[in-house]
Amino acid sequence: MIRSKSIDVTAAAGKEGLEDFVRGIEGKTRRVTEIWCEQAADGILRGYLESDQIVDVSGECDQLVTNGVPVDLEVPVGKVFSAGWQDNAAAGITGFITVFYEET
Repeated sequence: MIRSKSIDVTAAAGKEGLEDFVRGIEGKTRRVTEIWCEQAADGILRGYLESDQIVDVSGECDQLVTNGVPVDLEVPVGKVFSAGWQDNAAAGITGFITVFYEET
């Protein structure tokens, strides 16, 4: 089954802001398949499995508006996939991020 979770994520000026999206749980296999987000000048879309950086895409990339960012990542039991923004400006950034994942 394909599931999704959307969160409005904020990063303060010059900082990274992350939110937890998918947690690996006993008895289920969860695989992150895609991330969609708004375009964001001076922002970088980031995704992590715990402290391992998986996604690092410029927020100005045209692909963010027309296609999701493909990801192929199984989230192990007890681990968390988080995503958010790295702000590279003085104003901060807020934008919706949607993570799609398969659950079997």
